[in-house]
Amino acid sequence: MPEPQIKQFAFIVGEDVFMTITFPTSHAGAEQWTAGFLSNPIVVQIPEELHNQVDSEWTWNGTSFVPPAF
Repeated sequence: MPEPQIKQFAFIVGEDVFMTITFPTSHAGAEQWTAGFLSNPIVVQIPEELHNQVDSEWTWNGTSFVPPAF
């Protein structure tokens, strides 16, 4: 069976689906997104003062976002 052209995930709280996401397997981030979604991720709201700053190189220490050390 050929690989599907899209990936689709459902976001669930309790027993309720609150959101779905679909993306093509050809998307540059498809493998990273798939691994992340399948890892039972924690979702944290990014504070307004950090909007457009936090990305995949940052970390979460349990209470706040930490920028990468270069």
